[in-house]
Amino acid sequence: MEDLHQNEKDSFKLPAAFFFLLLLFNMFTLTEEPVKELALLTVDATYMLAIFALGFLAAGRMHFPRQFKLFYLGMLSLAVLYVLMFIFSPAAHDREILSTILLVLSFLLAVVQMPWKNTQLDIFAYMSAGLILLILVHWLIDGLQMVQFQGLIRNPTIMGSMLAALMIFPIARFKAAHLSGKIMLGAAIGSGVLLIYASSTRAVLLLLIIMAGSRVVLHLSKNLFSKLFYLVLAFNLIFTLIYGSLSRVSFLEKFNEWSLNTFNKSLFSGRQNIWDKAIAHGADNPLFGHEIGILPKDFIEGTHYVHSHNQYLQIFLESGLVGLASFIVLLFGIWTVLMKGLDLPIARWAACYFLGLLFYETVDMSLFHYQFSVGLLQWLIIGAALSTVMYTTYLRKNDQETPKNL
Repeated sequence: MEDLHQNEKDSFKLPAAFFFLLLLFNMFTLTEEPVKELALLTVDATYMLAIFALGFLAAGRMHFPRQFKLFYLGMLSLAVLYVLMFIFSPAAHDREILSTILLVLSFLLAVVQMPWKNTQLDIFAYMSAGLILLILVHWLIDGLQMVQFQGLIRNPTIMGSMLAALMIFPIARFKAAHLSGKIMLGAAIGSGVLLIYASSTRAVLLLLIIMAGSRVVLHLSKNLFSKLFYLVLAFNLIFTLIYGSLSRVSFLEKFNEWSLNTFNKSLFSGRQNIWDKAIAHGADNPLFGHEIGILPKDFIEGTHYVHSHNQYLQIFLESGLVGLASFIVLLFGIWTVLMKGLDLPIARWAACYFLGLLFYETVDMSLFHYQFSVGLLQWLIIGAALSTVMYTTYLRKNDQETPKNL
């Protein structure tokens, strides 16, 4: 634990900046060639860096406090289940998807084990703010497009998801910033909201609403806030099960018309055409699922959908109820740790963002599939918050002063 005794001025600013720049460049996997190919290489470099960091940390000492037991249990059980599924039936599974899931888990573990300093979190905040402002300039030059803005990204939904993730570090570090920093971070936060609205991404707008609403709830009652995790997951389950039926309810046609007029999108985006069939297909093998990397075309003839648009449903299809249970244990483990650090700005805002992200993963996928470059940034937010809680708890137990604004 000797690293904990370092003064913040000794924090590795340059490596932190390089690491975050790598994550930002990974976003170009979602744009055009030849930049896309180069970005795919930086994604591989990110994974290798995470493996190297784990090796470096293991050579010293890795920390597994009791308060993290559910988090590590969920992570380990999910990884072991997917590996065993592949071992017993290698021909039936997608090696690349399996590798991605294991590498993402390794990345998360490395981020959690790193003792992040305030100066490093500030670097993440200002680099995020800088990128948001650059996207704003692009939006202004592009003619102030207010519908389905996507910038250099091929998909407005992915643009919105990326912007939401980029806003978290600026929000978390806003209060600790000096006046000039507050101006820059505040401008980036406001610009992020505007650009997300311009992207017409309803799911991300709802993510922001949930995040803001949960922050209000936390201000009013910490006890009530702690229950929101269960409420959001229960809503996700019910929403997934009944969404297909809702599309057949006549009085919702007016809401559908409003959505078309407001967002230029139907209220029923077509997910009802996937989810009902996906649930039925998953029920054919409910315990252990069908195959890693399963796609809608594998159970819906002639479909044009490239993924299930639901992270929970995708895991259920791949690994059944056992895999879904492991995933929920991982999510619950994250939540229990964040609840122990709500006095820390990064943990507080990460918890609010996490609630919004839980909903977002009901209508799209980023944590392990599809938008994996955005997912790495999302995992960094969560992992940095968990790490801060872990190391701050250690400092407090050893009667050491917690750095200001940590």
